Formats: sequence, C-alpha cells, structure tokens
Amino acid sequence: MIAALMAAHLAHATPTETVWVGHQIVHGSQPVPFLGELETHTESYLLARVTRDGDTLLIEQRACAVSFSETFGVAVAISPETLRQLPETRIRFSVAADNTAQAEPWAVAWDSADIDGDSSPGATVTVRHRMCSGELHVASTTTSTASSAQLTSGGLTGEIAVVVDQQILGASRACLTLIGDEQHDRQQGNFAYVPVDSGVTCDDLDTDQWPVRAQ
Repeated sequence: MIAALMAAHLAHATPTETVWVGHQIVHGSQPVPFLGELETHTESYLLARVTRDGDTLLIEQRACAVSFSETFGVAVAISPETLRQLPETRIRFSVAADNTAQAEPWAVAWDSADIDGDSSPGATVTVRHRMCSGELHVASTTTSTASSAQLTSGGLTGEIAVVVDQQILGASRACLTLIGDEQHDRQQGNFAYVPVDSGVTCDDLDTDQWPVRAQ
C-alpha cells in the first residue's frame, strides 16, 4: 500500500533537474600490434544532467576524461578536446517502487566525419609503445546495457556490459595498421553516480579526487 502511494505521488510530481557526476569501470581486451590480445581496464569520469519525472530518470552525460590502463608498456589515450566533441549519451531509466531501475540499451556512435576537427577522419586515439607509437583515427559504436541498478538518496549504482565496435579509418604509422580494419570488444564493469552542485563543470573536477568511485 505504501509503495503504491509513493509510486502515485512520483507519477504526478514536478520534473526536477540536477547535476550528477559518474564513474564507470569496465574490463575487456584489445588487440595490440606485436603483442597480441591484451587485457584492458578503462575508467570513464562523467558529468550529467539528470531529470527525474515521476518514475522516469533521464541521464544526459558526457565524459570529462577517460583513462586506459597501461599494459605491457602500451598506453592508449584520448584527449579532453576530443571527448568534448563526442556525441552526448542519453540514458532513460524506469524506476520501480522499490527504487530498482531498468534502462533499455543505449548507444553512442560516430562515423568517418572529422568529429574532433583535427583534419583526420573520425576521432583520434593516441597509442604509445616503444616498438610502435602514433595515432589511430577511428569510427565507433558503443552499446551499453545496465543491470542491477539501484537508485538511492545518494545517487545511482549498478553493473554495466559494454560492446565496442570500432572501424580503423587511418593511422599515422604503418605499424599501427597491423591492428586490422575492425575491432570488436566486450567489456563488463560497474558504474556509480552522485549529485553535485548545479554549477559544476568538468574543469572544476580532478580525476584524482573524483566525488564518486565505482566498485
């Protein structure tokens, strides 16, 4: 009875918009020239506008930073300038009376257009290794699915599965073309969000002191 009354109240409540920061950790694998298949660990630092309208929670987010773990001397990076040009992600959660949340899979994608304005196709990713370093230009589609999501007074947590399909559009060095024309990667991990002051921007935040950490 109480849960039903709460659900009815939320259904007629005025929509509210807040700002959240999020943190996402996923693990997967990635083929690297000369070294084969290497395990990856990727952390995304997110800033989002969040609108609650009844039992719907809409998250519209961008990445402030993305860090890739260095494995066997291979370092991969994407610049903050490039991240600012990538499409915004929209995630729509349905919140149940017990505050569990479900969302349809969502995707963020870009094609061969010069999305980051550096006169190269797609988005540019930097690869560094003593045997082969340079830049890759990629088109990408990333599809994410959330599970075990739980809304609390302190934010939102859950698990995430990610499928990344990338097409290599070009490379600054011939050794990087050994990766191949296409890549497919499946990743698993966790996410967490917490609300922050409405005026916060990516420039105000430090990844070393991020307000929330996923498990």
